[in-house]
Order: sequence, then C-alpha cells, then structure tokens
Amino acid sequence: MFNIESELLYAIAQQESAMKPGAIGHNRDGSTDLGLMQINSFHMKRLKKMGLVKNSCYRTPAFLSLLAPPFYQI
Repeated sequence: MFNIESELLYAIAQQESAMKPGAIGHNRDGSTDLGLMQINSFHMKRLKKMGLVKNSCYRTPAFLSLLAPPFYQI
C-alpha cells in the first residue's frame, strides 16, 4: 500500500517505543506520543477523520499515512 521497507518501519518502532505497542510519551509542549510509532496527538484529529485511530491496531497504518507523503518527496 505505501511501499515502505519493513526494515525501516522496524527501526522506527524500535527507536520510538522499544517495540512496545502501548507506549505513551508525554512531551513538554503538552502533546502526547502514542503506540509503536509514537504518533503525536497533533495528528489525531486528521487521523480520526480517516478512521485510523480506533485502537492500537490502526496506529501503524495511521503512521504510514503520515510518513508516506514526505518519504516520497525525498
């Protein structure tokens, strides 16, 4: 679907959450990072409209929807 290497996704999840799907990070600006990929709460409104944050199972596809557009511009 997004054509992003699985090794890259694994490395991001390892770095961001140590592979813990329930990880929650609290930032100094009051925002929160959620899940394996630590998606910032700033993006949640848009992702909810897309139906991608119902539960943690949707967070990796949600992350991909955020990563893919800038990734392809490189």
